[in-house]
Order: sequence, then structure tokens, then C-alpha cells
Amino acid sequence: MSTYLASSRSGPASAAEIARARSQISAASPLLPRRTRGASGLAVLALLGGACSSSLPVNPDGSPDGQLNGDVCMTIRQMYSDAVTKAQECTVGASGQCGVQVRASFWCNCMTWVNGGADTLTAIANQYTTAGCQSTCNGICGQPQSLTCQADTTSSTGGRCKQPMTLALTADNDGGNFSVAVGYEIDITLGGPPLGYEMNVILSSDAATVLEINIPAGPANPGGPTYLYRLKAVSAGQVVVQIPHSSATSDASLPAFTITLNIS
Repeated sequence: MSTYLASSRSGPASAAEIARARSQISAASPLLPRRTRGASGLAVLALLGGACSSSLPVNPDGSPDGQLNGDVCMTIRQMYSDAVTKAQECTVGASGQCGVQVRASFWCNCMTWVNGGADTLTAIANQYTTAGCQSTCNGICGQPQSLTCQADTTSSTGGRCKQPMTLALTADNDGGNFSVAVGYEIDITLGGPPLGYEMNVILSSDAATVLEINIPAGPANPGGPTYLYRLKAVSAGQVVVQIPHSSATSDASLPAFTITLNIS
């Protein structure tokens, strides 16, 4: 059995501070990996996502203090999002697809991959800066290492750049039993403290591994941070995945979030 813990090392603007009081964050620094030991006594390493870093706006709509036309910032943000979606259209089976790395959005300095259109995205980003709009950052990027061109009926080319073979789960899937192929990524999204779960994953076997545990970028949640647990199926076998409730609250006595992965 392997136990994976996110770093609890403290320090200025550390990820531990994010987990304790996400609403107070102005900019998060990268989480520092920490080796720990599971029940088997084997040392394991928790791999954590890259941190976001940018300034916070004064106004909730993303416009700087004193800006009268805050709707402009919202419009440009939507333009950029639409342009990313368009730039991720690709041709399934063709070579050299989805190989251009660009900024994912204006929430953080998170990156994504597109198939083209980088010049258009840069031009829109320049408009955002020229208009005096600012970026927010109150989370940690779940950086995709790569995207592949997969069939998509909403794309004009029949394909879109996506993360390959991902099983997305939430608290509603607690107790579930899932069959996945080797190479699949399993993304589990759960609420963190004070009412939720720890940055901690316990695996019953080495057939799966933890890629990272992070706090995705996005608006602050008054009830506490949201954690994204990214796992990968690496070999055939059965793995019981457990994520304990936060030890900082009475919820620690509640049963852990548990799923079973049947990997083939």
C-alpha cells in the first residue's frame, strides 16, 4: 500500500497556506514536493502542479480599480476562451497536431496546447492588457503535459485537442467500481478543508500512481478549497483508492472517499 501526501511545508505564500485559507491568497507559489512513507515503508514522492502567479484585481469583474467599462474585460476574456476553443480544432490522424503551447486563460499563468492560432491569441491577450484588465490567481494550475487530437463532433474539422483517456470523478462517485485501460488518467475533484478531504491519497497497489494533487485555478470557494487528485493507471491489476477526510476537523472520523479501479 502506498500513501501520497501533498507538501505541508509552511512559508510565505506557500501551498499549505492555500489549503488553510484560500480566500486570503493573492498569489500562490509552487507546492514543494515532500517524500513520505506509506504503510509499506517505501518512500514515495507527491508530485504537485505548477503554481499560478499574477495580481489580483480590485473589482470582482476583473477590471482594475476605477475602470468604468469593466464589461470590456469580460468581453475580451470570452473572446480569448472562444479563440482557444477554435485553436484546438485539429485533424484526427494527422501528424504534428496539438503541439503549440499557449496561455490557457486570464485566471492564472496556466498553459494549454492548441493546434494553431497562436498569433490570434497573442493579439487578444494584448487587447486585455491595453484595456487595463488584470488577471486573478487563487489556485494552482493542473498543467496538461500534452494534448492529443481526438474525435469531436462539435469541431468543424472533426477533431479537437484534448487530454487523452481521462476518467473524471467527483464525490458522487464514492464507493464506485471502474474499469480503465493502462494509460488512463483518473481525475478526482473533491472539496478540501474545513469541510472536506485531505491532500492525501492511499493506494492499495502500485498498478496506479499519483501524478499530482493541486488546487485548480478559479474563483475562491467560501466553503474551502477544491482539490484535484490526478492519478494514472500504469499496469494491469486492481487498485483501491482512498482519500481521507480532513484530520483538522471532526470529519476525520468519517469514512474515506473510496473507489476501486480495475485496470486492464
